[in-house]
Amino acid sequence: PDPLYHLVIGWEDCRLFFWKGEPWCTATVRELSSEGACEMVISRIVIDQSGNRRFSDYRVISPTFIEKQHEKNWMPMVNGDNLFFLYSNDPTRVIDPHGNLVTSNESGIASDSFRGGGQLVAFNGGWLAMIHESHYMWNSKRRYMHRFVWYDPAGKLKAYSESFYLTKVGIEFVAGLTKHPVDDRIIASFGVEDRSSWLATFEPNEIVNLLRFIP
Repeated sequence: PDPLYHLVIGWEDCRLFFWKGEPWCTATVRELSSEGACEMVISRIVIDQSGNRRFSDYRVISPTFIEKQHEKNWMPMVNGDNLFFLYSNDPTRVIDPHGNLVTSNESGIASDSFRGGGQLVAFNGGWLAMIHESHYMWNSKRRYMHRFVWYDPAGKLKAYSESFYLTKVGIEFVAGLTKHPVDDRIIASFGVEDRSSWLATFEPNEIVNLLRFIP
């Protein structure tokens, strides 16, 4: 449809995932709201008659348990044929594709600055994510740092790593996380300064050694 908000048009921060054997994604969209609010949209990715991939069957997911606010950085959590999203980290909230709250747990640490990164990946009997934290520095420039975070099977925050950067201190943002299909290495896709795209790989045992478990 024609945009209701013209200052920011397009889909941002797409998170790709496979669900029921098909490629899907979520994205942040502002043009569907007359006031330009950030909304989360889910869409199936299909191939049209020209052989091009396009978004199809998209719809806004509106959380049913809170008042309307800007929404960003939900982490897809595919468990068999069931789809969930890690909505927040403090408290740790899991929601379904209709915006209904499924679980809510206190994190046990001050994790309100933890923001969603890529997808949740099945890892060591639970779920692994790489989240980001964004802070303004003394010179008013923004700095992004990352952490590995591990959740139990129900999506409760159980362990985290110290914060780190991948290439440089500044604007880095992880948008994808997956497991290598052959050797189980963890692969992260990330952007640097909103100019270039990169891949980073991690050995599973290295990640385990970085995690600090919450008592």
